[in-house]
Amino acid sequence: MPSNDYVTMGEAEKLLGVSRFKLWQLVRDGTLATYVSPLDRRQKLVRREDLARLHEPVPSEPRKKVAA
Repeated sequence: MPSNDYVTMGEAEKLLGVSRFKLWQLVRDGTLATYVSPLDRRQKLVRREDLARLHEPVPSEPRKKVAA
């Protein structure tokens, strides 16, 4: 596994432009997977590919008409 395919949680915060709280929300909700660093088991890593996927636009749902 090439080391540049993974970033630390701190680096992921900066790349996504979100807070630490929001990043851990994404992990808790299952939107973002974390991996354990082989050198320091306390350190969590995130795949760059997964971060890039979060930047892709998703289609919005059409608005439902409200009955008057």
